[in-house]
Amino acid sequence: MIWFDRPHPESKAGTRAIEEALEVGLRRSSYLALRDIRCACHDGVVTLDGYVPSYYLRQIAREIVSEIAAGHAIQDRIEVIDSSHHQGIGKAARRGVPRRAGLAAR
Repeated sequence: MIWFDRPHPESKAGTRAIEEALEVGLRRSSYLALRDIRCACHDGVVTLDGYVPSYYLRQIAREIVSEIAAGHAIQDRIEVIDSSHHQGIGKAARRGVPRRAGLAAR
């Protein structure tokens, strides 16, 4: 578990400290797909954005975040992309490009 000094959570320093701790926690995971999940914290709500290849990894990301940001609400915007059926979408998702932009670039 990652611990960090908790400045006041509503301060910019507090918000950034939480976001950094979340990103470090996801990047330390053995699941490479979780390393591209973006985290933002605002008004006590942690928002997760990104793409993963399975619902299992989506749940793992939520569990990691809930341990680190205990007491914060979690807004999960992680999308599960099955790249075997959507080859262009999977490549765009790995680059962090929004899904529609990835399709247009094909």
